[in-house]
Amino acid sequence: MSKSLENMFSDNMESFFPFERKPKLAVAVSGGADSLALTILADNWVKKFCGSVIAITVDHSIRKESENEAKYVSSLLNDIEIEHRILKYLGATPKTRI
Repeated sequence: MSKSLENMFSDNMESFFPFERKPKLAVAVSGGADSLALTILADNWVKKFCGSVIAITVDHSIRKESENEAKYVSSLLNDIEIEHRILKYLGATPKTRI
């Protein structure tokens, strides 16, 4: 029988032990399926240790839609009670080689 994704995630996380009591993990989340899945897996895992996750989205302001997309991610994570912060990139916006 194959392991569930959650069990595989847990096995991999345990290779980083020891964690402090009540660990707090930061997870970068773009809003894509992969980063949202990682955030949810991390949140489920860390709760076993009475810890928490903070998800972080960087709004680079490269595209006009980026602010609204970051707010949408925040709304999604808020709905499932995962703390989320949006960091606004304040440096110069690159025009090429993005």
